[in-house]
Amino acid sequence: MALVTFSPSDPGWASIGHDTSVQNYAGRTGAWLASLFMDFFGQVAYLFPVMIAGYAIMLIRRRNDSMDLHWPLFMMRFGGFLLILLSATSLLSLYSVFGLGVSSGGVMGTAVSEAMVRFFNLPATTLLLIAIFLFALTVTTGLSWFWLMDQIGGLTLRFGLALKDMFSPDPDKKKAKAEPTKAPEKSAEPPLVKDRVPAPKAEKKDRQGPRWWHRIPGFGPGKAKAKPTGETLKERKEPGLEACRPISIPSRPGLRASVHVMTVRPRQSPSHRPRLSPQSRRNSRLGDH
Repeated sequence: MALVTFSPSDPGWASIGHDTSVQNYAGRTGAWLASLFMDFFGQVAYLFPVMIAGYAIMLIRRRNDSMDLHWPLFMMRFGGFLLILLSATSLLSLYSVFGLGVSSGGVMGTAVSEAMVRFFNLPATTLLLIAIFLFALTVTTGLSWFWLMDQIGGLTLRFGLALKDMFSPDPDKKKAKAEPTKAPEKSAEPPLVKDRVPAPKAEKKDRQGPRWWHRIPGFGPGKAKAKPTGETLKERKEPGLEACRPISIPSRPGLRASVHVMTVRPRQSPSHRPRLSPQSRRNSRLGDH
């Protein structure tokens, strides 16, 4: 507030002034501090409240973290801030930026710029001051220039696409304007348990007579094919069980008999029956008995 309401006619640290009334909103103390900062640093004096506001925002964001003072990092940031003050005040003293006067850099800017121009010429001094300013800004704020370039490029592409969409006709939008908007259809709800599903209606039987296309050969109703009469279906019998011969056991009182089937041979026709020698026939008969 003191810097914004600064007036050269107010009594400050370098001059008392003819007017005893103070126009600064911060009073006599604010007028004295504003005169001190504006005379030393010029317009760069506005960086001090900006630095304090940034530090306050950092404290609010990291209020739940343990804030241990890291002295090497603090000294590096403080040195970067001093380099920003020196380079910015010198550049404002050399060039009239945004229409500002020669005294916009303050006493510090004037002294540093005159000393650098004495040892270097004006272009070299300008390049050095710009390099020092960018380096100090990176050290103090931790700004990543690659991130900044990505953000600027992304904003540029978005702005270009927005301009393209604004001036190029979109056929989809024209169709959407031409067609009337339809109300959104409601999604089908699942049937409740109490709902009764109607039973399917029985198909009506065709009680009418034969159709007219049934009279055309090949288009009439199919008739069941008659089974061949020459072939008779026979029940399947196991070939092994056909060779079983009945055994008759005479009934005598007090006689018990037990039968054990050792082998079952299929019956063979005489043509397929192998020729056996008399001894083999005798043994087969004994085996059958």
